[in-house]
Amino acid sequence: MGWSCNSAAPSAQPEISFYYWKTQFRLSDYEQELLDIYKVQRLYVRYFDINVIQEQGTSRAVPQAVIAFDSQAAPAGTEIVPVIFIRNAVMEDRSLSLDSLARNTWQLVSSISNRHHISIRQVQLDCDWTVSSGQRFFDFTDKLAQLSGVRTGSTVRLHQVKHFKVTGIPPVDTPVLMYYNMGDIESATGNSIYEKAIADKYNKSLRSYPRPLAVAIPVYSWFIHSRNGKIQQLYSKKSRTELEASPGFRKKDDTFYEAVTNHIFWGTYFKKGDLLKYEHISEKDLETIFADLGSHLRSAPGEVILYDLDELNFTNQQYEKDIFKKMARHFK
Repeated sequence: MGWSCNSAAPSAQPEISFYYWKTQFRLSDYEQELLDIYKVQRLYVRYFDINVIQEQGTSRAVPQAVIAFDSQAAPAGTEIVPVIFIRNAVMEDRSLSLDSLARNTWQLVSSISNRHHISIRQVQLDCDWTVSSGQRFFDFTDKLAQLSGVRTGSTVRLHQVKHFKVTGIPPVDTPVLMYYNMGDIESATGNSIYEKAIADKYNKSLRSYPRPLAVAIPVYSWFIHSRNGKIQQLYSKKSRTELEASPGFRKKDDTFYEAVTNHIFWGTYFKKGDLLKYEHISEKDLETIFADLGSHLRSAPGEVILYDLDELNFTNQQYEKDIFKKMARHFK
């Protein structure tokens, strides 16, 4: 597969797309309205994860959390792009055949797509490869592209962009800069989703990356449950309004909620004194993210993919539905 470092200049306003990261595909009216507002042409749907398990001393790659579509298979006029999340352990395990892995991956993608009459034009891979596993991931990517005959994309972390001469560049049609999950989730302070101080350590290197990049930007929030300073669980897709209405918690500040009784909430047992830390991306954060990327990327991205499409991400953070039309002005 060949690719060039040069490409035609993208339009000033990038296309807005979304990731869809649930195991059941079902759009609410609110989510469908978001697709309409942004005239979304592509929806990046996580089809399944690939993990490695041990059986009687033998490694086996297995699909996990396979997507299930309801009767509403796909929005009319919107391209579905399958996304496969691959645990790095899969690429680290050299006993696994990449030929078999590519064949089985494409068979499952095809099976899901054919069952729901989805025409596939490209596939995106999401793997946090390392120096030791990078070449196997790149070889797998090539094999999948040859087998499928469709375009390929891959997420690229900030450290992989900054140190591309060491980590390598995935041989894909569309590398996508993953501009989130930067901080330490164990930290009692800061925001593990996005920290400007951490982002600034990488921003200046973006211009040196030899491939044009699409960008994936966070719009999600989550709650981190801790007990005596130790992380217990992470909750995504949960309502902040529901939490604040619960008599079992008191709001300490804009970030922390404390359990005031021993009780069950969200199907989990909370002890008195447990903390829920709320992490999210504010409108101010979004302004900074878009402005920094607009200043540091070598060229304006042709596409911005928002992670992820969920009504709660907008209502929890009180985003206006058309907020990203305003943000996209930074890419000019």
